[in-house]
Amino acid sequence: MSNKRQHSGNPATPSKRAPRLQGISVLHILGSNKPDTQSSGGANQDTPGKVAEALLSLGGIHSPLERSAFSWDSMVLNAVQVATNPFWQFLSSPSQAVLEQLIPMPDEENEDSDDEAKQQLEVLEHIAQKIDCVLIASCDWDKTPAFFLPMAYCPGSITAIISPQMALMNDQQQKLVNAKIHHIVLSGDNSGAVDGDVIRRICEGEFRAVFMSPEIIFGDSPTSRLVQGLWRNTRWRNLLLAIVVDEVHCVEKWDKFRPEYARLGELRIWSPGVPFVGVTTTLAADALTQTMDKLFLSKVNVLRVQEIPTNVRLEVHTQPKDAMEGLNPLLGKDKTIIYFEKISILIDVSKYLSRMRPDLGRIGVYFSTLRSQYKESVMTKFAKGDIHILLATEAAGMG
Repeated sequence: MSNKRQHSGNPATPSKRAPRLQGISVLHILGSNKPDTQSSGGANQDTPGKVAEALLSLGGIHSPLERSAFSWDSMVLNAVQVATNPFWQFLSSPSQAVLEQLIPMPDEENEDSDDEAKQQLEVLEHIAQKIDCVLIASCDWDKTPAFFLPMAYCPGSITAIISPQMALMNDQQQKLVNAKIHHIVLSGDNSGAVDGDVIRRICEGEFRAVFMSPEIIFGDSPTSRLVQGLWRNTRWRNLLLAIVVDEVHCVEKWDKFRPEYARLGELRIWSPGVPFVGVTTTLAADALTQTMDKLFLSKVNVLRVQEIPTNVRLEVHTQPKDAMEGLNPLLGKDKTIIYFEKISILIDVSKYLSRMRPDLGRIGVYFSTLRSQYKESVMTKFAKGDIHILLATEAAGMG
């Protein structure tokens, strides 16, 4: 369920083509729109119908009669309200093939699937109206479509995605590759490839999504200074659609462990008027307040999806005196990551397992000083299941 939103100003007036936005009225909107000339106000008269069609297709819905769980009145009213916002005057209509690459099609027998679609549309509406929001949803819930959808419908705009984990970036960008949405990753792994020409291309809007780690933004390397210049570039700021902070709970949780996270509020100062979208699995009330303070967000709408995760459990084990022996309970499980504080210990364990447990076979290692190509290969194999156990330092989760 999402918190009730309070908006200032007068609500948009629905199109006269659909005085009652139910069943046949929705179909009437979708079927009766023809390209119109620009109105005196500058907004395309066809936009409400486009948005209605967009919202229906986003949920994989082809007829109001197919999915009665949706409230068509509220959905299409929201569509019309969003459409009358000048921000949407250049709305485009991507193909269904593109949408299927960006979002999973809802399960018609699963009512939770309806909730997912509704919350994704709520984030879309918040971005359109330049309202800051935080999406809190369990790990069972696919959160990335919430900030990928605007890329499909708003050509010429850029979404900045701040992520703490290279693995997350790699997984998310693959969806954009499949959808043929041009994007770029700015991180420590590819810092040598980031130069003035790359920054110029970003400012010109060549890339629709720009992934960044907090460290690449606020570091003191030559690459970080280029990225800081990007955030101060007027052309970049004018193209910014939204600033997405993935795993936003890290802003409050990691302020000492990764102090760059605590500085993300500076992006608010560099990009006034650009909506922030925080995405996380869990954020308690006190942590939410502290996160808002650090991001300089005076008001934020919280969208909650209350679900009980089915793929997470908590286990507590007593550490034996023999650290190597303590690994045994982990080695029989499917796809396990074992983290180490020091590379030297990781290497010792890798040698030990290779010597003492040759039966394990598929073991990979991941730490900062390895070549980028090798690290990418390891992560790809781990994701596919070709590597069964991954021995890693915190570099596996950092940019």
